[in-house]
Amino acid sequence: MTGQSQTAGYARLYATLFSRTEVTDDGKPLYDAYLYSGSPPWQVPINQCRKDLPPGDPRLITGPAGVPVIELFAQGDLVSNIGTRRPDADRYPDMFRRYEVAGASHVDSWEMRSFPSSTDAERAHGRLTDNADGCSPKLLTPSDFPVRYSFDAAWRFLDIWVRQGRSPPHAPPLQLEPEGGQLPPDRMFVLDATGNAKGGVRTPAVDVPTARWVGARSGPFRCMFYGYGIPFDAATLRTLYGDHRQYTAKVRARAAELAVLGWLTREDAAASGRDAELTPGTPK
Repeated sequence: MTGQSQTAGYARLYATLFSRTEVTDDGKPLYDAYLYSGSPPWQVPINQCRKDLPPGDPRLITGPAGVPVIELFAQGDLVSNIGTRRPDADRYPDMFRRYEVAGASHVDSWEMRSFPSSTDAERAHGRLTDNADGCSPKLLTPSDFPVRYSFDAAWRFLDIWVRQGRSPPHAPPLQLEPEGGQLPPDRMFVLDATGNAKGGVRTPAVDVPTARWVGARSGPFRCMFYGYGIPFDAATLRTLYGDHRQYTAKVRARAAELAVLGWLTREDAAASGRDAELTPGTPK
């Protein structure tokens, strides 16, 4: 069972509350495993006759499901999901991994391909809507961070976990500043020398970066969905990489390392190199 955002909340609730009790006639689980991303930090309502669980209630955190569970969060999701953190586990009935993807936003450019066009949205609402209206900073291009590569790796980990019984690697959580949960998205994480968050699941985009990646914007709740990148200027790129050939070589080398560790599939490691070849603005 899988889900993204709201549907991830349903998957998390089902895995925690029903996975071990709703079984086949011979006692086997209905689902072999769960992988969901960006689940909300609150309770998905089961019925309308009971009050929601209060913040901090342990039942809001993924519980033992009896089968493998991989829970993914983009960096931007941590604006509201610090309180849902829990340790990884490998002993039945609790087989669990939590992956926090450095640099990623809740909504990315690939996901936005499934959204209605601005013309269709205007026809449906009777007006032109801007989901990032009221968010800051303004006038930014939505994040094109390649979070899909981390998803591909997670799906492969889950498949191996289910079919071969080999549990996947652990990833450290993203490193928070003291009182990070009270800070705006661009200040809540410990940053490296390039301005990108430390810890979490790594990709060439943050380890050999051409931009500072911020996972969410400040403002009303919906602003946490929309991350952005701040491209490095030409002088910074030359200081980091010298020229385009050296930049591409560093991306390919880091992608190869991550592929050996399992954090990139072989296909996505190759794609990362091709991405580097085509990255605009890198030193020539």
